[in-house]
Amino acid sequence: QIYGLHDASDSLDLKSGGTDSLTTLNNTTACTYKVDGKQLTVQCENQVLPFTIQNDGSLMPPAEAQLGPLKKTKP
Repeated sequence: QIYGLHDASDSLDLKSGGTDSLTTLNNTTACTYKVDGKQLTVQCENQVLPFTIQNDGSLMPPAEAQLGPLKKTKP
């Protein structure tokens, strides 16, 4: 599943097996993730980003991440 902003400047590509890639400002970082209820935790290098899974399926990042809500862009 790929989640992103409407302008595709930032995206999160969740893959099976708990791996993903986070792209911000055209820089892509390999990460891992886990889901626990309505919480999606993404770990990239030494940074942990806890996203909240919204009722509409979008992902709300923490305020300090300076990202907007990420919406599913591809099946």
